[in-house]
Amino acid sequence: MNSLIMFSVIVPVYNSEKYIERCILSITSQYYKNYELILIDDGSIDNSGTICKNHSSKNDKIKYVFKENNGPASARNVGLKNAVGDYILFLDSDDRMCEGLLDKLNEVIKDKYNDIYLGTYMAYNDTNKLTILESFKYNLSLVEKSLPLEVLHNFLTNNPQSFSIWRHTFKREMLEHKQIRFDEDLFGPEDGDFFMNAVFAAKTFSVINIPFCYYTIKRDGSIITKRSYENVRSEFDFSIRWYSYFKEIFSKNNNVIALELSRLFANIFLNCIASSGRLKRNKRLELKNLVIINDYILSNVFGVNKKISVCIYRLFGYIKAAPIINFLYTVNTKIKTP
Repeated sequence: MNSLIMFSVIVPVYNSEKYIERCILSITSQYYKNYELILIDDGSIDNSGTICKNHSSKNDKIKYVFKENNGPASARNVGLKNAVGDYILFLDSDDRMCEGLLDKLNEVIKDKYNDIYLGTYMAYNDTNKLTILESFKYNLSLVEKSLPLEVLHNFLTNNPQSFSIWRHTFKREMLEHKQIRFDEDLFGPEDGDFFMNAVFAAKTFSVINIPFCYYTIKRDGSIITKRSYENVRSEFDFSIRWYSYFKEIFSKNNNVIALELSRLFANIFLNCIASSGRLKRNKRLELKNLVIINDYILSNVFGVNKKISVCIYRLFGYIKAAPIINFLYTVNTKIKTP
């Protein structure tokens, strides 16, 4: 292993002047110091770049890289190109690293050096300042002895923020050997796609009951909040890609776990239809052919509410059904939220 730097922390930055100072300080205040922080300024037009450069000029552990705006996938790929640490951590510019994380990770990793360590996170509501620790729902013995398919099944069926890369750490040697990178054509689900590819590239796994970061929810203007056309289109592409992947594994090997994972992505495809209901009609029209060509996926959804939504889709057609399904999803969420 690299004896000089243990951790490379990659942070893509775009117009985050309200949060980036807090993010940087959460890393530089770690009492474990064998790390590097790579700040990738993705063409910010606010004061984010100035803040990042000021910190970089005062701290030789911080690398500042400017690039033209092309989205977080591109920024993270630049970060990976510049990283030299044994392990890679990702952090979004509006989030914070949990106190003492690097020291705790180092203590766990130094005995095993697994390819991927799966962790937890703290959800932080920026509106009411409420912090909630995600419940620990891994099957430790299953994950550490399983193949990637079983690891994914255990993880994706038990953890709500399954695809989020800021809750894990990855061995850089493994990522480089398998050339795992972010798909720059995806805008939003690129981290989930990266995570899936990394799991299939890995040979050894471990889970640790340690929160990696304070994940800031309800940030105005975030990708999740805006639900832009590009974001929704990318979510469709992501769900179709991985549904097809698992369905093919099932057809070749009759693997029950692969079948269950394909059904999970069928549900994600339906979620995309609901999300597209927030778009204007002309934008939904641009998605119509993509949805109709792939709507055979809907025959594999599971859950009573999901099947009702599929019936609505079949009855009204995509253009009219999407806003209705989105409304039902919104109402259902509000009912479940205390």
